[in-house]
Amino acid sequence: MKLAWGEICGAAEKAWYCKDSEILLDGPAGTGKTTALLLKALAVIEKYHGARVLLVRKTRASMTQSVLVTLEDKLLGSGHVLTGNVQRENRTSYRHPNGSTIVIGGLDNVDRVMSTDYDLIIVFEATETTEHDFETLTTRLRNHVVPYQQIILDCNPAGQRHWIIQRANAGKMRRFPSRHEDNPMLYDSERGQFTAFGAQYIEKLNRLSGHRMLRLAKGIWASAEGMIYDAWDESVHVVDSFDPPKDWYRFVSIDFGYTNPLVVQLWAVDHDGRMYLHREIYWTQRTVDEHVKHIKTMVGTAKIGAWIADHDAEDRATLHRHGIFTERAIKDVRRGIDSVMGRLRVQGDGKPRVMVMRDALVSRDPRLAEASKPCCTRDEVDGYMWQPAQEGRAAKEEPVKVDDHGMDAMRYAVMHVDSFNNRRW
Repeated sequence: MKLAWGEICGAAEKAWYCKDSEILLDGPAGTGKTTALLLKALAVIEKYHGARVLLVRKTRASMTQSVLVTLEDKLLGSGHVLTGNVQRENRTSYRHPNGSTIVIGGLDNVDRVMSTDYDLIIVFEATETTEHDFETLTTRLRNHVVPYQQIILDCNPAGQRHWIIQRANAGKMRRFPSRHEDNPMLYDSERGQFTAFGAQYIEKLNRLSGHRMLRLAKGIWASAEGMIYDAWDESVHVVDSFDPPKDWYRFVSIDFGYTNPLVVQLWAVDHDGRMYLHREIYWTQRTVDEHVKHIKTMVGTAKIGAWIADHDAEDRATLHRHGIFTERAIKDVRRGIDSVMGRLRVQGDGKPRVMVMRDALVSRDPRLAEASKPCCTRDEVDGYMWQPAQEGRAAKEEPVKVDDHGMDAMRYAVMHVDSFNNRRW
C-alpha cells in the first residue's frame, strides 16, 4: 500500500486494516513499526474530521528525541501545517484544520493524558509500560468519531514472561509480528532481496549476543537463560523520577571504563534504607579527566556522603586531582550479588530495597545506541547472566563479564550501604 507519506506493507499493513480494539505490532529492531503507526495516525486525523489520536510513551520527555523526530523530520517535514511554530519539547498536540487532533503525552503526567477521550491510542516502546497503564488507557477510548475505537502497542520483544506477550498469547490482543522484509528501506520486494543498507543493518544485529540478538534481530520474546537477577520486574523496580529530600543520604558509585562505558551512579537512600538510583552517567570513549565536569554537573549541590569507586589506581588518582576523593569499593562479587538479590525482593511494605528512577540517565551515548548495546544500568539487568556450564564441567557461580558495568557499580553501591551496621537513615 503506497501513501503520500510513504509505503506500508507486511504486518504493518495488516495492522492498518484491522479494526480489533487491541492490537500488538511487535518485531525486531528496524522493521518500520513506528513509522507505519505514525502514518496510520496521520491518515485517521485526515479522514475523520474531529478525530482524536493519542501518541504516548511511559514518559513525555522520551517522546521528543524518538517518536516526534520520526514524525516531524521524516514524515511531515518543515513548514507542515500540523507543526506550526511550537518547539518539539514543548509540544502537546498537532491540530488539523479539519478539527482533528493528535495529542502527545507521557504516562508520567497521566492526569493530562486521561483528561479527554480518544478514538485511537498508540503506545510506543510499550514494554516500558505496565498492564495497569494499558488498562487505564483503554478507558479513554470513547470519542466515537472513528467507526472503531482502538489501542495499538508498538515494541521490540522483551522477556517471554512480559505481560504484553502473555496477553497476546491469551487471545486478548490481536498480534501482528513484523519482519525486516516489511521495511522498504531494508528490503526490495520487487527484487526479492535486502538492499545494501538492509544487509549491513541485519549483519550488525546478528552480531549481538544472547537474548539481545534473539529479540532485536529475530523478533523473539526471550528471557536470558541463566539470568542472575530473576526477581527484577520493571513495573516494581523502575519508579517515576523525583527529587529526593535533602536530608536523605546521597553517595556516588563508579565503575571505570573507556572503550567500555564509564558508569557513575548517584544514589539516594531514604530513612528506611531503600536505595534509589537517582542520576547516572553511562558513556564510552571519554577520559576520566573529560568526565569530571559531567560528574560535577550531575551531582550539583547535593551533599555527597561517599564516593565509592573501582580499584583502578590511575583513574582514582585523576579524580583525586579534581577534588573527588574516592573509597575503594567492596568487590566480593558473589557476596555482592547475594546482597543485590536480597534488596530486589519485595518486602512486607510492598516495596523492594533497591530501585531505579525512570529518567536517571543523564544522556544517551549515541555509540552504544547505534550498536544496540545497553545504554544504562537498567538496560543491563535482564542480560546479566551466570557463566553457562561447559561440556563435562559444572556451571561456574560467577557472572558473564559482558555488558555488566552498571551491574558492577550497583553491586558496589549495595555493598556500601549494607556495610553500615544499624545505621538510622
